[in-house]
Amino acid sequence: MAGSKTLSFIKQFLKHPGQVGALTPSGKGLVNAMVKPIDFDKAREIVELGPGTGPVTRVLLKRMHPDARLNVVEINAEFCEQLREIGDKRLNVIHGDASKLSKLVPKADCVISGLPIVNFPKELTAAILDEIAKIAPMYIQFNYSTLAEKVLRKRFKKVTRKVVLLNVPPAVVYTVTV
Repeated sequence: MAGSKTLSFIKQFLKHPGQVGALTPSGKGLVNAMVKPIDFDKAREIVELGPGTGPVTRVLLKRMHPDARLNVVEINAEFCEQLREIGDKRLNVIHGDASKLSKLVPKADCVISGLPIVNFPKELTAAILDEIAKIAPMYIQFNYSTLAEKVLRKRFKKVTRKVVLLNVPPAVVYTVTV
């Protein structure tokens, strides 16, 4: 099953390189670094942008409170189909565009993102960050470089970063206070 998800991910990367930001899904080290800042005892509405085949999604669902809800926003229809197969009643799969986030999800305790924001035009990145700021007090973003850091520091009050070497390729996780 993991092999078929990786193959699917690679196919989607080759079809849509501007939308899919990596050649393979996130590894365990990166996933754990992404979810670590979330207070799962308090978070009841979590949004994940660009979940792909769902490695972060699955860990979020394992750690979330039974009364919490996870809204995942994915632009790729094939990935949406795979995410729906997870079958957790707390999971709401939204086939949509993150630049319209506040119309899709009005409020969240946290937004976690695997979107390749450094690949997007500046206007699109700004629109997505504005939408995140409208709905959530905390935002977690990963990238494979530090190129997004300047944009994040310019836009948000507090930005911390953690380098994750146990991932292929190594990644940087930013935790942002909106």
